[in-house]
Amino acid sequence: MKKKRILALFLAAVSCLSLAVSASAAGTTTRKATDFKDYDRSAWYAEAVRAAVDNGLLYGKSSSIIDPNGDMTRAEMAAIINRSFGCYVKADISKYTDVSKSKWYYDDVAMAVQMGTYNGRSNSSMAPDAPITRQEAMTVVARALELDYDAYAKTDLSKFADEKNISSWALPYVRAMVGADYIHGRTKGLEPLDNITRAEFAQIFHNIIGTYIVSKGTYDKDIKGSVLIRTDEVTLQNMTVDGDLIIGCGAADGKIVLDNVTVKGRLLVWGGGIKAVYCNNGTQMPEVVVARVDDAVKVIYDRDSTLAVIDTIKVRITERAKQHKETEVIFYDVSGLREAQKQLNAIVADNQIALTAPAHLLLMYRLEQEFNRQGLKLSRQTMANWLLKASEKWLQSVYDLLHEQLCREPVLHADETTLQVLKEPGRSSTSKSYMWLYRTSGCAKQAVVLYEYQPTRKAEHAEHFLKGFSGWLHADGYQGYHKLPGNIRVVGCWAHARRKFDEALGTLPQEKRKDSPAAMGECYCSQLFKLEQEFAELTPEERYEKRLEQEKPVLDALLSWANEMQAKTAPKSALGKAIYYLLEQWSYLTRYLEDGRLELSNNRAERSIKPFVMGRKNWLFANTPGGAQASAVIYSLIETAKENGLDPYRYLLWVLQNAPQLSETDETWAEKLLPARAPKECYMPHK
Repeated sequence: MKKKRILALFLAAVSCLSLAVSASAAGTTTRKATDFKDYDRSAWYAEAVRAAVDNGLLYGKSSSIIDPNGDMTRAEMAAIINRSFGCYVKADISKYTDVSKSKWYYDDVAMAVQMGTYNGRSNSSMAPDAPITRQEAMTVVARALELDYDAYAKTDLSKFADEKNISSWALPYVRAMVGADYIHGRTKGLEPLDNITRAEFAQIFHNIIGTYIVSKGTYDKDIKGSVLIRTDEVTLQNMTVDGDLIIGCGAADGKIVLDNVTVKGRLLVWGGGIKAVYCNNGTQMPEVVVARVDDAVKVIYDRDSTLAVIDTIKVRITERAKQHKETEVIFYDVSGLREAQKQLNAIVADNQIALTAPAHLLLMYRLEQEFNRQGLKLSRQTMANWLLKASEKWLQSVYDLLHEQLCREPVLHADETTLQVLKEPGRSSTSKSYMWLYRTSGCAKQAVVLYEYQPTRKAEHAEHFLKGFSGWLHADGYQGYHKLPGNIRVVGCWAHARRKFDEALGTLPQEKRKDSPAAMGECYCSQLFKLEQEFAELTPEERYEKRLEQEKPVLDALLSWANEMQAKTAPKSALGKAIYYLLEQWSYLTRYLEDGRLELSNNRAERSIKPFVMGRKNWLFANTPGGAQASAVIYSLIETAKENGLDPYRYLLWVLQNAPQLSETDETWAEKLLPARAPKECYMPHK
């Protein structure tokens, strides 16, 4: 893998070489290989040259000639390396008397020198129009890829008959290129003093780079080989890069976001921009190298990404990059979570199952690594089986009693979020499954928060779970809830309605927002929330009366305004969609007026489902339906414990320590382990 990784890097640089640019082509727009009359579709290099040309790397010797078998010049090499990786700051190259400012390549040579990848042939000569030798090319590419020369110092070159022809200054770079499996030599040997052709360089690059990203946007497909990003405002998400991820100088002014990305090679940062490179939601790689030389750049890891890499990642900022004092690699402070991980090690004893606060947030393999470092051989498979068995044998019974308690309440909240389950019978591993959430409202004496896994979003799942429940159910605008039996009265969410007007407001220029219809709609909604704050300390009976007195007139005015505006507004506009949502949901949105115990929004459910959503960013999917439901049960007890002021770790430990013995002697054992029966030591300490 290491060889492939480095090969990927080399080709990244090499493909840059194929950027062969001439004076006449310097300002040329991207063309197709078939536009050049000497492009041979049947040649050994055809695919490589086509990829280089079509992706804007190889411009050709002139507007009509590629000359693939022609020697690449030193100036062409400088241009390619700089434009692929490079920088926008020019070094002072006045000492090189043979580099004229009038030449097309002057700026590229100056910037390549600034990079530190490109030197003259002497103190006063650059020889820009001379062909570049194979050993010179290897040197430039190795520098651009920031290869670890010490790691390849023992690379055996004896298999090449012309090993002794390699210049001493080039030897470390050639060893690195061969050791990285980038260069295999020609038929007779390495031929280090021979000139390299454009086709040879294009082929090397083509073997390494799986994808060129030259357009702004979001990308979510797995990539074989290395990736070269040559523009900014790029987001990679939910994907794997099976090589190196190279951020070139084209990404200089905006941001690059890596969202749940696994990079199997290195993250090499030559660009990155003033808005940084963001590694979010569990993004991980074994190594990050920051090499940008024209400005400062920050590589920022969020909490989940920090947890994924903090113990294993190798970080290096090059000496030239360190000249910009603000350049840095920033990790999230996870010291608190790591201390909790260490505590977990002490819990696993006497066949007890350990669950700590971080245990439901951290990946199993992270716990496995931590245990191994503490001298305990405990596999993730064993831990997963423990969680399954604990859920099925002990926690499920407590969950079932909480379910019964939930359905006896008069007011509930519901929400749902997606979940991927890999091994679900009759469905593909990419199918969307769902984690449903049901919870008590603010009027309940004891809070209950329950998750339930289901393979689909069909209304029948909610109907089955709420069997025996009769009352009001707070929910968002999902039509499935509206199909529930008549004894369940759905209450709409004004937070969703207000959000629609906020979105419409966001589509307008700042100067047009103040008196816009979107602002008017948002103002009506906000007035309701303001009144609710004033009524917060009232009894349900008092709140009911105040709502009819003060909020009902606001609702009447809003309905009249919305009906009037609908006739004047394009239905597909952001405002049109906000008004349609409001009117289509009106009967559900105004149902909160029926009882003072009801709430204006479903924010209570959205807050309760967030811990699961945050955890999902770490573990991404469940392996089986059984594992998904076990997660639902464990999350349910954790969140219910938290809602009732319990320390979830202490509560679960208490349950698991007492369940085995109680279940053998008491038929009502699970009832005695409900959160309401937890002892004083399970409660969170008061500050």
